[in-house]
Amino acid sequence: MASLATDEQLPLYDELWAMEGRAAIPGGSALNSARSANYFLKNSESPNLVTYYGSLGTDEKGAFLEKDLKDSGIAS
Repeated sequence: MASLATDEQLPLYDELWAMEGRAAIPGGSALNSARSANYFLKNSESPNLVTYYGSLGTDEKGAFLEKDLKDSGIAS
């Protein structure tokens, strides 16, 4: 995860991820742009042509993002 957090602040991410009832909505400018392009292409003759390039971790958060992209019709 790219972050400007200090080593002292990093545990906060795991604490937030573990909170009961949390909602995880992956985003960021590149991913939001990919989602928008995919949305507009969904009803065209060329659906699911959007690919997101980035780093996916091998942890639970990375698996969540990969599933979210797949469910959205975005290749990763």
